[in-house]
Amino acid sequence: MVSNFKLVAVDQSNKNLRLYKVKIYTNKLLSSLQSVLKEKQCTLSLICADDITLWGDPSVLTQIITNLVMNSIIHGFESSNTRNITIEMTSSGQFLLLNYIDSGSGIKDEDREKIFEPFFTTKRNKGNSGLGMHIVSTW
Repeated sequence: MVSNFKLVAVDQSNKNLRLYKVKIYTNKLLSSLQSVLKEKQCTLSLICADDITLWGDPSVLTQIITNLVMNSIIHGFESSNTRNITIEMTSSGQFLLLNYIDSGSGIKDEDREKIFEPFFTTKRNKGNSGLGMHIVSTW
């Protein structure tokens, strides 16, 4: 099932390939997340040069950033009063480097090796699928 999911996801991503400015696109994405960030009293900073462009499907970047932000909110900030996220994006040749930092509680040592496994979650009883970080790792 996971293999089929990956094939479908990759096939769909090939349909929307285009050149886009990373900072402009990411700012629009972050605007769409503002209501949940505000509700959870979370600040988010984006560090990205204006001139970084990327050829690809921008929905991939949407999935990655959305999954990382939601994981911070659901898991990392559960018992934290300080809720800060910094996303730094730089280019290195043909690659986009994304550095994601939050002020959350961190990942338990026993969970670190499992976080990218499909269907692994520490919040199954709250309806989480365990696919968020797996999706991030496949891109």
